Amino acid sequence: MSLEGVLTWLEHGDTSYVTSALIKLGESDRKALGPKARAWLTKGNPTRISSTHAALAVIATAGGKRQAMIAVDQFFGLDDSFVNHAAAILVARNPPWLPEFVDALLDGEGTLNWRMTRALVRANAVPAPEHPQYFRGTVRGVPDYYAKDRRPLIDQLDADPGLVGEHLLQMLATEGTGRLLAYHDNFCESTYEYLPNHEPFRKSPREWWGLRDQRRGVST
Repeated sequence: MSLEGVLTWLEHGDTSYVTSALIKLGESDRKALGPKARAWLTKGNPTRISSTHAALAVIATAGGKRQAMIAVDQFFGLDDSFVNHAAAILVARNPPWLPEFVDALLDGEGTLNWRMTRALVRANAVPAPEHPQYFRGTVRGVPDYYAKDRRPLIDQLDADPGLVGEHLLQMLATEGTGRLLAYHDNFCESTYEYLPNHEPFRKSPREWWGLRDQRRGVST
């Protein structure tokens, strides 16, 4: 396929369609597309290709962990949908540098970094890492902070039963986990009081803390 043809279907509105097409890229297409995709995130994107599809193209064409991390560090629209599509591409590609990429993800300590790592582990694309952040990051990586039903972390692990058992014990034994658990419990227990009509989150956590402080008369 010509590079022009690739650029055309990258503009497609269906991200699942784009992900499937990226998975099927040949090596020559990857080499042609890679530099352009990375430039879209680092130098500006003059095309009609969405930032999400540009970042997925970076993942699909990366020749190593550093190039792949551009999609994580330079794309500011990271969400669970992107994580799932990116993980699907990486699982299909199965590059030899995938364990190194996972270490780089965990060094970044982001919640979505942890979720991408976990998606790769669940797909058996990489073994469960020994990185401390893989265990510590569970505290922020598992919960849905925008859900109406804010339950203790232990009650949310049913969504990922593989975390129960040895992983949970390792998490509790990892330095820094206790502080994160205390924050999680305080957030889930205290924020509910300040939600209008106790509705589910419609703002970011930072906005809700600001609302709380306003009601207490605390200047920000």
